[in-house]
Amino acid sequence: MQRLVRMKYIRRFPRRFGSDDLRGGAGQADYQLTGSGWRQAVLSARGRETGDSDSYRASRSISPHALKIADVAIAIRQQERLGLLTVLHLGLEEPVGQVQADIALQIGIAALRVRRSFYIEVDLGTEGREILRKKCLAYVRAWEASSARWFPRVLYVVPYEVRVREIERIVESLYDGGELFEVCTFEDAGEVLTGLRSITNS
Repeated sequence: MQRLVRMKYIRRFPRRFGSDDLRGGAGQADYQLTGSGWRQAVLSARGRETGDSDSYRASRSISPHALKIADVAIAIRQQERLGLLTVLHLGLEEPVGQVQADIALQIGIAALRVRRSFYIEVDLGTEGREILRKKCLAYVRAWEASSARWFPRVLYVVPYEVRVREIERIVESLYDGGELFEVCTFEDAGEVLTGLRSITNS
């Protein structure tokens, strides 16, 4: 989150006394997308074709989950600028059967001469086992119903190793074999996506 603040994509506001957020505390804060942040989100969602930010409102507030999705999308764009990958498609909240992928991504890796496609789920460790199970099952059902020759890999990026193992156990209980799912920490996400290096350090 601090990287997004430093890059002036979001603003940080100390949380006011009396907030109804039960996680409160002296160190808590609220965040808002800035104009630059909203334009970047639009660019990530729609590609390079438009930078339209007409729908931006200064009062727009976003959740920690939405901020982390934006952080991952912006980190991918930064790696593109470094020449480590080419973004062929990057969409936010795209429907996949009965579920919505946080990020739908197709990239080209010139160094490896490959293209890779992913449905990325950005996980903060807050969803319970049953919600995770239902979401993973929805991806399995979408994969089974798909007539496409290639179905994007479902990549869960999570904050810590314990969460990696938790989601891996859920996936193993749903279907046998295959490589539909992959789970990694934010630190390892770049290597999983590109085989080159990590894309996030927050």
